[in-house]
Amino acid sequence: DDYRRRDQDYSRRSQDRDDQKSEDKDDYRRRDQDYSRRSQDRDDQKNEDRDDRQRWDKDYSRRSQDRDDQKSEDKDDYRRRDRDYNRGSQDRDDQKAEDKDDHRRWDQDYSRRSEDRDDQKNEDRDDRQRWDKDYSRRSQ
Repeated sequence: DDYRRRDQDYSRRSQDRDDQKSEDKDDYRRRDQDYSRRSQDRDDQKNEDRDDRQRWDKDYSRRSQDRDDQKSEDKDDYRRRDRDYNRGSQDRDDQKAEDKDDHRRWDQDYSRRSEDRDDQKNEDRDDRQRWDKDYSRRSQ
């Protein structure tokens, strides 16, 4: 009877050890899988972060280049507007000088024509007086 009990105890303990060994093996396999999965997750996250960083760097570079291009365009636009303004200003100054010259010429022409009219009026008056005198003399 003792023998049987010891044999059963031994069998039970042996079975317990085997069960524990199997459990330990399963635990080890699960931990190993968990570790592998977490390691893979970290690697995936690391790759995602690297890809994100590259995208952000590319976006930043593109936006920076866009800003530089816009700044250059604005500078060119400003130079063009400034040049156009100066050209327009010069054109206005030239036109003003031309208008002043025209006005001076018109004033001179008016004065000359006015003098010519006055001279013609005086000539006509003198002629009329001579004719009147001649007519009077001839009529007598």
